[in-house]
Amino acid sequence: MQLTYQKLKPFALSYLTAPLAVFFAGYLRAPFAVAGLAVLAFAWWYAVCKTPQVKQVGQEEQGITLSVPKLVLLFALMLLWGYLGGQTGFFYQNSDWGYRNAIYRDLITNSWPVYYPQKDTALVYYIGHWLVPAALTKPVYALFGLDAAWMFARMALWGWTALGTYLAALNLLVYLRADTGKKQGIGLLFLIFFSGMDILGALYSSRLPDLLAYDAMHLEWWTNDFQFSSLTTCLFWVFNQTVGAWLATVCFLQDWPKRSDQPAKRHAGILPAGCRHLSAAALAAEPPQLAVLYLRRVALHHSVL
Repeated sequence: MQLTYQKLKPFALSYLTAPLAVFFAGYLRAPFAVAGLAVLAFAWWYAVCKTPQVKQVGQEEQGITLSVPKLVLLFALMLLWGYLGGQTGFFYQNSDWGYRNAIYRDLITNSWPVYYPQKDTALVYYIGHWLVPAALTKPVYALFGLDAAWMFARMALWGWTALGTYLAALNLLVYLRADTGKKQGIGLLFLIFFSGMDILGALYSSRLPDLLAYDAMHLEWWTNDFQFSSLTTCLFWVFNQTVGAWLATVCFLQDWPKRSDQPAKRHAGILPAGCRHLSAAALAAEPPQLAVLYLRRVALHHSVL
């Protein structure tokens, strides 16, 4: 099967904006919900259908070929990756899962917007990653109760997370032009095992034995004030902020023109919108990325002149 970014883009932008659509429908009053959904639908259509297409000779869009068995195997790999990180609850869940499960449960069992009258406060968090599976689970909760709904909810969240990592992986392989099995394997290894140089920092700080202790196991903690987490650490600990950011980033890179004479594609509005309820960090990262790439574009233009 031939895959290009233009074929994957509608699915990627649908994944990024679906939580926002659910938020509009479930959290806003009808007039505002209708207006928000209309604007979002127009933005999706404009980004997907009105994006300038590469037409000039010698500038055909690059793609890769993946067989159906490879596509199925890749999705199974993404399911396994999420499963090992605690999705489904049948494998070890780290300490962050306690309150993440509580947030997810409250989105299922409470009416929206989620409000706690005992504390006179609302649920305020970047809840986007849970909204689609929570919306799918609400009818199950209404019909069969919490036990059945929670089992369904765990499977729905697992599938939703795997779908996001699957789309991110496919887009990454297209971006890397991984047109052979060897390149595709290297690309996936890069995605799953990419990390920083924390082993050097841990050795330098003489904290390696402490960081490898059973109750620590985080090389990123060799600094006390900040960390640059590996991709697997992000998926295992902060999946709700991670998956959408990965997908938005790889779409961002593919949408931005490679040369100064190519038009910028119409992605700049919809990607931050899609990140709005997925990750505050991802939303904050979009303007600096735009600024850096715009300055690079200007520099390329002047170098051509």
